[in-house]
Amino acid sequence: MCGMSVGPRAVMCVRSALHVRGRSYVGGYSDDDDLLSSVERYDPATDAWEAVAPMATARRFHAVAVLDGKLYAVGGVGLAVGSIALLTSVERYDPALDAWEAVAPMATARDAVGVAVLDGKLYAVGGYGGGHLSSVERYDPGTDAWEAVAPLMLARFGAGVAALEGKEAVRCGRVLQRR
Repeated sequence: MCGMSVGPRAVMCVRSALHVRGRSYVGGYSDDDDLLSSVERYDPATDAWEAVAPMATARRFHAVAVLDGKLYAVGGVGLAVGSIALLTSVERYDPALDAWEAVAPMATARDAVGVAVLDGKLYAVGGYGGGHLSSVERYDPGTDAWEAVAPLMLARFGAGVAALEGKEAVRCGRVLQRR
């Protein structure tokens, strides 16, 4: 969703919106292509948006998922030493504390990454990291560590990823054409 209007103002471009404990969260980049760290939460009971704690890293083209009631912002593009760079960083938001914290970074910098939760673990699937990626990483919040798992058969970026019947499935995404 980009250029979406909510109430009297336009909301930033959003790659995805997530729902945690009956409220929706959005974050992303603006129509002006700015990197933003801001995050907003919508409460349907009051029909109102409010700002929540910002992410430590302004980013865009990141992915988001909910695991154990906490929101994860994974990878994307951000600033590093004054220039745009792909990110390995991952941040976790706790709605009860209204606070973000850094968790272990991924081994591979990725934007346009697909993420899904399966069996209490967070998966980062494909993406773009200087080229289209087929690699997949799995995060365990109990150990705060990522590990490589079986790669995709085809490199993909911008993939929609979901857990289906206890298995992870890549439903769509741009595929690097083999020649």
